[in-house]
Amino acid sequence: MDGCRLLKELPESIGQLTLLRHFSLSGCVSLNQLPESITQLTRLNHLKLNYCRNLKWLPERMGNMQGLITFDACHSGIEQLPDSFGELIKLVDLNLHWCINLTFLPDSIGKLMLLKALDVCRSKLKRLPKELGKMQSLERLHACCEQINELPDSIGQLSSLQVLNLSRCHNLRYLPGSIWNLTSLSSLQFPSSYREITNLPERVKSTQLERLELCCNIRLWLPKIQSFSSLKRLSITDESQSFSTEPLSLLKLSNLRHLSLHNHSGCGPSFYELPLNLQQLWVNDNATMEQLPDLSRLKCLRELVISACISLRSLPPLPPHLQSLEADECTKLQDVPDLSMLKELKELSFVKCSNLKSISLKESSLQARLLFSFRADLPNRMIPEWFNYTSRECKLSFQIPPALGDSFLGIALWVVYKCKETHILSHYRAVITNKTKATRKDVNIYVAERNGVELRSTVQCIRAKEMSVESGDQITVSIERILYCYKDAFKGKKVPSGEVEVETWGAHILLKTDISVL
Repeated sequence: MDGCRLLKELPESIGQLTLLRHFSLSGCVSLNQLPESITQLTRLNHLKLNYCRNLKWLPERMGNMQGLITFDACHSGIEQLPDSFGELIKLVDLNLHWCINLTFLPDSIGKLMLLKALDVCRSKLKRLPKELGKMQSLERLHACCEQINELPDSIGQLSSLQVLNLSRCHNLRYLPGSIWNLTSLSSLQFPSSYREITNLPERVKSTQLERLELCCNIRLWLPKIQSFSSLKRLSITDESQSFSTEPLSLLKLSNLRHLSLHNHSGCGPSFYELPLNLQQLWVNDNATMEQLPDLSRLKCLRELVISACISLRSLPPLPPHLQSLEADECTKLQDVPDLSMLKELKELSFVKCSNLKSISLKESSLQARLLFSFRADLPNRMIPEWFNYTSRECKLSFQIPPALGDSFLGIALWVVYKCKETHILSHYRAVITNKTKATRKDVNIYVAERNGVELRSTVQCIRAKEMSVESGDQITVSIERILYCYKDAFKGKKVPSGEVEVETWGAHILLKTDISVL
């Protein structure tokens, strides 16, 4: 019964459906109660109440539904679970994510011996049940709730726990020593506001920890972090108060694949020595770093994101297999290396880099990147002169030359635009009509979030096969501006995200080229 927005209640006769196994009421935003008879559905395995935001209470005899395996009430209005909930002894997955009215979990929840996943993130819980440790099958606990100020001592008994997410517990003041008994732990996320974790490394270095997020004085903690040789993902918010130019090294973390560094201004203009197998690097809020080291030796690096590094003036040589490059709010950035050398680049974005006037993209570079459906968001205010067709109108018509044959790869679109208000879903639409074959292809092209009102460019390459276009076809390409309103499912209303205003745009026919010369 998903999306029945006007449904306010269910009939008592619902309890007569005794063979029912799956019942979904997702998005029934007006539903304000469940009949007591629903507890007669003892064979029900899966119950979905997500986005039922007016549903505040559950029947007291919910425990009678002992066939339940999954219970999903995320984004609902539920305020607490009944005491009988602990009788759902077959329950494996309990999802209460973003239940912003949820204030209480009964201690009886400790009886859920088969429960593997519990998610109470973004709720108003102030504590977790004292008997939490009895849930010996629990593998994933997501408890990032801002009002939780301590964890129960019994948490150390969760011998199967692999993922512990406390990332939004900003009021957390007490962490029981028993937490370091969790030898199965592979992912541990602390809130950035938590400081009292001085006993972490010595107690958990024997675990196979693969993911660690913490806030600390990096100079004090780095030797201890390096002892976690199994780490694959590491996120550090640096709390160093003093400034130092001594180099730091992460080379010992040979298994590290994803590294995120926040607020590492205490390191001064220098940077870390990075492990060679790194695949993803995020550097955020570094106010003192003027340049990154030569990254070209990181042959495995696929993604580089640099945000709010306000002293950064240039980008270093980059690894040839980089697929995504993003710079955001790097206000002094001026110099960018030759991007034509990045043969596998799929995404390119420079947002609010006010000193960076334009990015050079060569025709041969776009031809090579068409193989990867290349997309870019750039500070450029003009279309390159080598583009075949340009217009300030909404439509262009042209023929793909018949003599091209298999040399025709696709079409590149370059649009100069501005958007006063942007959201992650703000976009315009390119409509490609093949008049020869009477086919149509709609392509949504998304614009940079937090763009502002300045003119910018988006570039997108579209393969010939995706458009059903080949040599000799007569086609028309038109650009549609969109006032996009995204739907806030929890508030039940649409929120405008702004209109993309197109200043000028162009289309270019892409041909096969000798990619080896790039």
